[in-house]
Amino acid sequence: MHLGPVKQLPALNSFYERIQDREPNISALKDFISRQPVDGELIVMVTHFVSIAAMTGESVSSGMGVLLELKEDAPYSVVGKLTFEN
Repeated sequence: MHLGPVKQLPALNSFYERIQDREPNISALKDFISRQPVDGELIVMVTHFVSIAAMTGESVSSGMGVLLELKEDAPYSVVGKLTFEN
């Protein structure tokens, strides 16, 4: 897709089978998002259903994504969903 450099973010790892990782992962992910500039470049994060649901309250199927808009007065808001197809 050539969207830029790929960087690992352990907070995006699934906690489906490691429930003890849920709170640390979500806390770290919220911290990461809160440090991004509201007017910054697009960031594409790839993660798992459990992480998306915990962060957004949205349920998604395989191959779907959730769009977030960063806010000055709040961490972010859900703008919509996307379906990615081959």
